[in-house]
Amino acid sequence: MVMSFLHTGFLKYLNTTQSTAPLVKGSTHNILKKDYELALKTNLKQLEFISRLEMHLDNSLTHIYSLKFLQELNNIKAQAQNKTIQSIKYCK
Repeated sequence: MVMSFLHTGFLKYLNTTQSTAPLVKGSTHNILKKDYELALKTNLKQLEFISRLEMHLDNSLTHIYSLKFLQELNNIKAQAQNKTIQSIKYCK
């Protein structure tokens, strides 16, 4: 349920902020580079969403949220940070 809530919220956030620019057609290298750039953008948007969610949680009463929810949020944040770092390495 925690994952479902976070995934649904992130998809709504991503859909409202994602660019609709088409991929540039060209060589395989350019297409792969665009895929990596899109992955990087998605990972950064996920981190931004998590950051905003954490700010909301900090401003509200944190004791009403279960420990499992907060731990899962930390796990998702760590995974998103790792994916972002990997995407940055690929885009360089």
